[in-house]
Formats: sequence, C-alpha cells, structure tokens
Amino acid sequence: MLLVKVIVGILVVLGILIILMNFKKNTKTPGGSGFDEIVREASYLHRYQSYDKSPYTKHLSRVAEIARKYWDFYGNEPKLHEALWMAAWFHDTLEDVPSYSYNDLLRYATKFFQGDTMYAEMVANIVYACTTEKGKTRAERAGDKYYQGIRETGYAPFIKACDRLANMEYAYSVHSSMEKVYKKEIPEFLKKIENPDNPIPPELKKELCQYLQD
Repeated sequence: MLLVKVIVGILVVLGILIILMNFKKNTKTPGGSGFDEIVREASYLHRYQSYDKSPYTKHLSRVAEIARKYWDFYGNEPKLHEALWMAAWFHDTLEDVPSYSYNDLLRYATKFFQGDTMYAEMVANIVYACTTEKGKTRAERAGDKYYQGIRETGYAPFIKACDRLANMEYAYSVHSSMEKVYKKEIPEFLKKIENPDNPIPPELKKELCQYLQD
C-alpha cells in the first residue's frame, strides 16, 4: 500500500512538471520571474482540471494572452500589468478549486506584491467578481447580481471579456455546441458587463463582436 502511494505521488509530481514545462515552452510571459511565478501557482492550483481534453492551463494561458494584448489601454504601470496577469490566470480559481478561498488568494497576492494591499485586493476582488454563483442553470449561475458585481469591480469587465473571448475562440475552433450560445449572447453580454466608469478596450469589444458577422 505504501509503495502504491509513493508511485501515485511520483506520477502526480511528474504530471505537474510536464504541464509546467510545456507552458514554459509554449507560453511567452510578458516579463520577469514574477509573471512566471503567477503561471506556476495557477497551474498548480488547477492541476486536476481539464479544458475539454487539454490541461486547464490552456484556457488560463489564452485569457492572460488576451489581457496582455489589450492592457495598455489602461496605461503602462508595471504593477497594474502584473495584477491583470494574475487576475487572468486566477479568474476561475475560486469557482473551480473548492479548497481555495478569497482569503487564500488575498494572502498570496499580498505576498506577491510585497505587502501592497491595493494591488492584492484588486486581484482578489476581480476574481471574486468573476466567480459565478450557485445555480442549476446557466442563467441562475450568472444572474443580475453576478453581472452587477462585475460592473462595479475595477477591471472585472475587462477580465470577463478576455475570458469570454478565449472561450468563444475555442468553441468556434472545435465547432462545439457553445458556439451558437456565445454568438447569441454577445450583445446582451456586453450590455451586462459594460460600465462607462469601468470601460473595456474598444478593440477588445470589436474582436468579440466580429463573431456576430459569421
């Protein structure tokens, strides 16, 4: 029994190492070891999840890449970019990792930002806002209260839009059943997350709306 546990433990560690090596090879982080640390932590937390038949990090990586593509809309502050990168990589963590709480994320972000609570709270609040509620249906999980929370949380509409674009790209690439659902939802989705005081980059909105033309 002990031997079996040891073997299972080794296999789990090897699996995590393989995932991290693949992402180090295939994912270009925008700067320094800090960005790599975020990727490693999020990859570890989502190690048991899959995105269709791929590691869940495939989705997280794409959301982060979209965020990086458009985050200059908000300025060039390095810490803000780090915070948005972290929010993109962690945006599903509270929803999909039951053992990981808001306070766990806040502690991690506070340590990462070396005690700078402004950016730590920014990340934790974005991820919290993007976390769906309990519900039996898609509409119940993402109701009015959910979208209100996104609109009222700084940069949450941006991260949610990046998440939706990543999901749409994948759905269209594999022609999944969600392809039509996402297309139908685009106009209403944008209305629900838009806030003039908490804007989404126009080019990101344009990229989302291009699917209406198909």
